[in-house]
Amino acid sequence: MVMICNHLNDVKTFEKENKIIRTAMLKIQYADAQLQEEKANSHQEGNRDRDREAVRIAIASIKRTIEFDDAIQIKRDFLVIIGAMNHL
Repeated sequence: MVMICNHLNDVKTFEKENKIIRTAMLKIQYADAQLQEEKANSHQEGNRDRDREAVRIAIASIKRTIEFDDAIQIKRDFLVIIGAMNHL
């Protein structure tokens, strides 16, 4: 009878230790998943920042091809061509 009780205690201890080990493994897996997600997010943020900087540089390097005063001159030229200069 004592042997059976010892065996049952051993089984309970083993199950308890097994649960502890499984819990630890799940925590490690969760931590790894979180780390991978953080790395992916930081990589995407780096790409986004780099893309924004490239767009900013491209916009800054665009030369103005028309000035605001040019629109008024174009309208005057058009009115002269169609013979409606007195509408200005």
